[in-house]
Amino acid sequence: MPPRLRLPFLMAAFVAAATAPSAAQTTADVIEQWGLIGKWSADCQRAPTRGAPLLTYTKARDGSVTRTATAGGKPNTSNVVAARTLPDGSIEITEKDSDDTMTFVLSKDGSGKHRSMSSHDDKGHYYIRDGKFTGNGNETPLLSRCP
Repeated sequence: MPPRLRLPFLMAAFVAAATAPSAAQTTADVIEQWGLIGKWSADCQRAPTRGAPLLTYTKARDGSVTRTATAGGKPNTSNVVAARTLPDGSIEITEKDSDDTMTFVLSKDGSGKHRSMSSHDDKGHYYIRDGKFTGNGNETPLLSRCP
């Protein structure tokens, strides 16, 4: 290649490499970057209840992520099958257990606490809308990371 064409060619190659999309993030990457791995509760000092469950996000060695919800009874574990960060900074998570597929949207406040803003099953039935339980209109609890 003549020397006068090398510089424009190299510059074009550099720009193409710099603007190429990066490798797609895995579900575990999104969950980790959002800071969800660990235990979360409205009150880490009290036993979990239906209105204030203990949620535990765990990443396995194979890269899979599970969420276990303990609400005073038998814990319910589901597999996190998809996660993506939304433009407003919230996160959308899709989970599957033996019975259902659920999609949640969580938002964070400035201190790192989060709460459920939306929750619906794969049939379109909403349990949470706009941060409130559809059954009683109460706000969803703000969850803190537990030690």
